[in-house]
Amino acid sequence: MRITPKLVLALLLTAALIWGVGLYSTASAQRSLRDAIDRTSAAQVGALMNELDRSVDRRIQEWAVFARNPLLIETLRASNSDFSTMSDREARIDAWDATWRATPSDAAIPLMQEVMANALSEELQARLARQTEDAGHVVFGEVFVTNRYGANTAQTHRTSDYRQNDEAWWQEAQRTGAFVGDVGFDESANLYSVDICLRIDDPSGAFQGVLKAVMNIQEIIELVDTRALDERSGVLHNLVLLTQNGEIIHATSGASEPLSDGRAYFEGVDLADRKRTLTTTRGAPGTPEETLAAYAFSRGHGGFQGLGWILLLENNAWEVLAPVRSLRSRILWFAAIATMLALGIGGLGAYRLSLRVQRLTAATEALREGHIDAPVVVGGRDELTQLADCFNEMTRELDRTTKELVRERDRAESATAAKSAFLANMSHEIRTPMNGIIGMTQLALGTELDDEQRSYLLACKQSADALLTILNDILDFSKIEAGKLELDEAPFGLRDTIGDALRMLGVRADEKQIELAWQVDADVPDGLVGDAGRFRQVLLNLVGNAIKFTRAGEVVVRVSRVSADAEATTLRIAVRDTGIGIPKEAQQRIFEAFAQADVSTTREYGGTGLGLAISGRIVRMMGGELEIESEPGKGSTFSFTARFPEDDSAAGPAVRGRPEELYELPVMIVDDNQTNRTILEAMVRSWGMRPTCFERVDAALEELRRAAAVGDAYRLVLSDLQMPEVDGHDFARRIREDPDLAPVPFLLLSSGVAPGGSARTRELGITAQLLKPIKQSELFDAVLRASNAVATPPRASAGAAPAVKAPSVRPLHILVAEDNRINQILTCRLLEKGGHSVRLVEKGTDAVKAVEDEAFDLVLMDVEMPEMDGLEATRAIRATEQSTGRQLPIIAMTAHAMKGDEKRCLAAGMNAYVAKPIVPEVLFETIHDAVSAAS
Repeated sequence: MRITPKLVLALLLTAALIWGVGLYSTASAQRSLRDAIDRTSAAQVGALMNELDRSVDRRIQEWAVFARNPLLIETLRASNSDFSTMSDREARIDAWDATWRATPSDAAIPLMQEVMANALSEELQARLARQTEDAGHVVFGEVFVTNRYGANTAQTHRTSDYRQNDEAWWQEAQRTGAFVGDVGFDESANLYSVDICLRIDDPSGAFQGVLKAVMNIQEIIELVDTRALDERSGVLHNLVLLTQNGEIIHATSGASEPLSDGRAYFEGVDLADRKRTLTTTRGAPGTPEETLAAYAFSRGHGGFQGLGWILLLENNAWEVLAPVRSLRSRILWFAAIATMLALGIGGLGAYRLSLRVQRLTAATEALREGHIDAPVVVGGRDELTQLADCFNEMTRELDRTTKELVRERDRAESATAAKSAFLANMSHEIRTPMNGIIGMTQLALGTELDDEQRSYLLACKQSADALLTILNDILDFSKIEAGKLELDEAPFGLRDTIGDALRMLGVRADEKQIELAWQVDADVPDGLVGDAGRFRQVLLNLVGNAIKFTRAGEVVVRVSRVSADAEATTLRIAVRDTGIGIPKEAQQRIFEAFAQADVSTTREYGGTGLGLAISGRIVRMMGGELEIESEPGKGSTFSFTARFPEDDSAAGPAVRGRPEELYELPVMIVDDNQTNRTILEAMVRSWGMRPTCFERVDAALEELRRAAAVGDAYRLVLSDLQMPEVDGHDFARRIREDPDLAPVPFLLLSSGVAPGGSARTRELGITAQLLKPIKQSELFDAVLRASNAVATPPRASAGAAPAVKAPSVRPLHILVAEDNRINQILTCRLLEKGGHSVRLVEKGTDAVKAVEDEAFDLVLMDVEMPEMDGLEATRAIRATEQSTGRQLPIIAMTAHAMKGDEKRCLAAGMNAYVAKPIVPEVLFETIHDAVSAAS
């Protein structure tokens, strides 16, 4: 029921109704006003923080452009060349640094004069002068450049040290490419500054040195002061700029001590989430000390990741809400008078006031629901009108801010489109040489090779495949950001997948003299269904990190079964190392993107800090979680769980069967590493063999002689190559020199293939030499061959390249249009080995002319070619075929592998699409299908 009928029905309730309506209206108005002020303040402070970030990024980009200056590059090259030939370079640099620091600031030494007076120093000084003249104040206090050894090469002012590479900013800039230090205050110059540090590379990407520019942030402070004053209302807002640690950089409300403690601004405020703006209330509610606070956090701009600064905008709630309080006071007085007036006057006044309050309430409700284009119209010339005007002004400001945010969103979408185009171009440029590397390696693996040559080529092919996997991951990054990354489910063998992955890291572990081993519990199924590539990606990341952060000891991977049901099996994969370990307080931070345990870790070991974040995302998609257990100085264990359905058909022979010939076969295992002994013992025991393990060679020899003497001789010896005192080669020699022991088969396990290793292996009569970390299937095959359990040839190890066998098709006359020399050789060789004749052209125009002059059965058409690309050439060929009615099969053979590239090729008139790097089996299958369809 409305107010007027109530007044008519009950005169005595007139005053109570007026009081109730007045209090409700003012309370609603106050709540809506607070909400509007919060939204407006958040938009204003967020926009200003973005503007501050862009200001810093603009200065960074100025020096990033200068970092490509030819004079700078040539000066650093010359300095690095001089230093590289120095004898006792480090000692000489330390001596110069000591002399430099001992020299008073007003004195000079020849070295200092040389650094200050060269052409690059003059160029830097001139550049600072121009920047100062353009800005009207000192923009950069000093700038200096060091070579790759950390020695000063050029500078605008005297530095405190000559050697800089022991400084944190120097090492961080070398690692990340760009580093901006925390804000500091120079008391002598009475100004705040930040250090901009950039890595300098020559055009080939080789590291040359580091540039450091000390930037005066006066223009940032002036920008804050400018935005503090609202030009429309004349209101001076209180803006406070603080460091990420809560130190005050600048406050518009008055002067403060440089970098004084500003934590009082955060009392009672939760600032844990710094990824967005935050609005809250500080101070006792309803008192003059109550303030409406809006916080914004620096997120960076462009390549600049931000300084962690916090910007606070404060509005005094008592002053802002004064119109509402004034309105409430007047309403109360009006209610008291209305009670004593006649019904007619009181009723009329209450009715008119009710209408205006209803309009105000409706307008505030509409604003709260997001209808910012609905103005508040209440009429009159009192406080309600003033309040309505305030609302209308805030909605207009909010509308302007919203439009600015829309423009920022559009610019961000344009940047995303440019990034996608860049990724597509880089995909093509990388895939073209990768096609040559993988293809030529594939051809070489199809020739007659000895074991050592084949192991080298297999390692080369595995590395190339890994690089191709990384490229595909880069192309998937946009899917990860959009939440559209999908897993490819297919059957795979768990043990072979792990063995192939760790084999790629075996060389790195061997270079650091670290034992790399892995173990899969016997109850873990081998045949699984899942995305083996993504599983391998997570495993490579965790093991690669473990090797990187381990100086000595071992890295061990263990797979165990957690649980199983009718649908899937849950596995736990743990990667344990004896590395540096991670402090408790940093263990959660490392799972965030671009994060490391601390800055010193980044300086010493490098890395972007992105791998664990991506791995965690993939693990969650596999139905598991990525976890860590670590203690500084004792190592770390990274583990994750994943659910996979089982598929027995994908399991390897080493897991499916237990040959009768191996049952109770005595085997000796000799390895100085306890973990390796345990893993090897579990493997051979699972095949029914009878293992005995030894740590030392002398004890093993004594046991071999004892067993031979009692008629229970060992049938096989598994020995590590690298062992203290007596290595594996010497162990084999001693066995061969003993006539009672000489016939025993000897398998040698090594972490790497040393030069001449194969020759010595044959000379000592070693049955086979296997690379660690050993795959269970490879060891299984080697044991069978060594024990004469089977007479069939050994299975090809993972990654071996069988001879390419083309599908059955008649010999064809094929036109190949390809401009890359390596890809020309590869494609022609593959086709000729398949029994086809080939004609080669390098341009699209030549392809069109060749088709007109000569009859071909098929065309393999590259897309990117000079003068006329493959798409244009295909359209031209299809145009000439309209009169004949015959359509020549054309297959696209291109490094364009982004989403939509195949559709573009088919739309141009091509019959099929093959992406580079070329897989021979796929190529021949596509040729077969295209020719069959054409006939």
